[in-house]
Amino acid sequence: MDTKVDSARDDIEIAALRQNFLIVAAIWTILVLSAYLWNIRHNEEEILNLAHTEAETLILKDLSFRSWLAAHGGVYVFPDEKTPPNPYLKDHPQRDLVTTTGKTLTLMNPAYVTRQLFELYTEKYGIKGHLTSLDPLNPHNSPAPWEEKALRSFEQGAKEAAEIVNVDGIRYYGLMRPLFVDKPCMKCHEKQGYRLGDIRGGLSAMLPLAPLEEGKLRSSRIMAITLGIIWFIVLLSIALLYSRAAGHRRERLKTRRDLEESQHLFQTVADFATEWIFWRNPNGSVRYVSPACQQITGYSAEEFYAKPELFNEIIHPDDREHWLHHVHEADHNGHPRPLEFRIVTKNGEIRHVSHTCRAIFDDRHNKFLGVRGNNSDITVFHENQRMLIQQSRLAAMGEMIGNIAHQWRQPLNALALLHANIKDDFDFGELDKESLDKSLHNAERLIEKMSCTIEDFRNFFNPNKKPKAFSLDQAIRETLKLVHASFLNNNIEIVVHGDEAIEAHGFSNEFSQVLLNALSNAKDAILEREIAPGKIEISLGQNEIQAWVIVRDNAGGIPEDALPKIFDPYFTTKEKGTGIGLYMSRMIMGHMGGNIEACNSGDGAEFKLTLPKLGSNEETE
Repeated sequence: MDTKVDSARDDIEIAALRQNFLIVAAIWTILVLSAYLWNIRHNEEEILNLAHTEAETLILKDLSFRSWLAAHGGVYVFPDEKTPPNPYLKDHPQRDLVTTTGKTLTLMNPAYVTRQLFELYTEKYGIKGHLTSLDPLNPHNSPAPWEEKALRSFEQGAKEAAEIVNVDGIRYYGLMRPLFVDKPCMKCHEKQGYRLGDIRGGLSAMLPLAPLEEGKLRSSRIMAITLGIIWFIVLLSIALLYSRAAGHRRERLKTRRDLEESQHLFQTVADFATEWIFWRNPNGSVRYVSPACQQITGYSAEEFYAKPELFNEIIHPDDREHWLHHVHEADHNGHPRPLEFRIVTKNGEIRHVSHTCRAIFDDRHNKFLGVRGNNSDITVFHENQRMLIQQSRLAAMGEMIGNIAHQWRQPLNALALLHANIKDDFDFGELDKESLDKSLHNAERLIEKMSCTIEDFRNFFNPNKKPKAFSLDQAIRETLKLVHASFLNNNIEIVVHGDEAIEAHGFSNEFSQVLLNALSNAKDAILEREIAPGKIEISLGQNEIQAWVIVRDNAGGIPEDALPKIFDPYFTTKEKGTGIGLYMSRMIMGHMGGNIEACNSGDGAEFKLTLPKLGSNEETE
């Protein structure tokens, strides 16, 4: 009897699930269809907005050109078949002029020039333009029906008129702006009764919509295919969820069914999670380890059950102390901070792991039940970081090669001159031991200078192994030695001011790399915007806990819309930029416990590099 009741109850629940599935599927279908229809409508609006912008640009250009022509009384050209003397200017006393060489010039007023330009637009680009009026002097300027309606709307105070027009089966977007009578116009239109400020007509532009509609049609097709795929995948997922839920409802005993389902869900989530999940008992034994531990460590769950101390043994020796401190903190306060560490896998491979954990308590008795932990393999993330760092260093190395060229240009020129002098002395019999020794001494001095340059650049690319205290002023001076010649060659002045005794804690070479990137960006901005003379100010400062360096240029600043995104990866405002430099700069400063910020200040951009100050027990470099 109980079995029949359970079966009937299952059938009712399955029927309800089926009904819910159909409702959800219908709602999902309506949402997808609505999204597609909205996209179609949005595309149509974009087409009209784009056509309006292009037409408005053309009209504004033509209005500016007409204003210039009107202000100068028109232009004189040599008449030909396409440009005969304007019959509507026959009463103009200076319509036709004769040059000193006997050639005839004829006057083209603004309307005449505009009409010929419109004919050229139509012939070359398919764009139609028209200068028209309700009372035109020239019949060619008579308005089309939509233009007449627009002209009458201007008399009612409208500022512009737009309409989709069909001409010979081709759809155009038509836009018209009114033309007002100004002083230069009175020469030709005063006899028609116009007064200053009157609306004497309008200037229109008609753009063919087909090219714009074709692009949007392709976009709509892609959107339809994309939404169709998403619709099908989600619908299939809903169907699978329904099937799975219906299967669970068919368990014979509800209590046992609910318990088994709960256990099954927990086991599925834990066993098939990509994260390595574990539960450690208060006595150090292991209560649960997810199978993912073998994918990450190479050790099976059974090996961790058999040997709980294996957790500590696989931690990299350099990170073990931090790990043991973290374990102690988890056992005592239950809320340790997240931790990143390295492990040595069973086959000897080093992998990076991100770890979080928290204490587990029995809610009824507040009894400590152990620690639940979650370990994620972030080795790929670290590899990507390493690749980004490598890309950043390669970019910096490319910059350094250019700087070496600048640094070596003067000594190389001097060596060439010494070489020529020695040859001349020999040719003229003036080469003696004294002059030869002097020349060789000078050559050795120049070669030593070039060798020092290479040593400076080599030291720049040697990474620091441990964070140490270092002088900010010395780091700045060492960096400037690398780029001084390049900046001098581009007429860019660098001024440094501030307390020379300020020390910070971190990696001096990595800090120099960030500073070099800030200086290179400032130089590029100055050269790109042709600022003369270019100037970069570097100032030092500190408070009780931080020290900072501020780099400020006079290149006009960073565009406000780009300022919030300049530290995003692969975002750049340069034509040939990579978008890596500033992203890596922020990452490097973050690894040293510092930060880098940017803002606009005065007539340029300002970058602030912040680092923690030297502690009392830290080693001085």
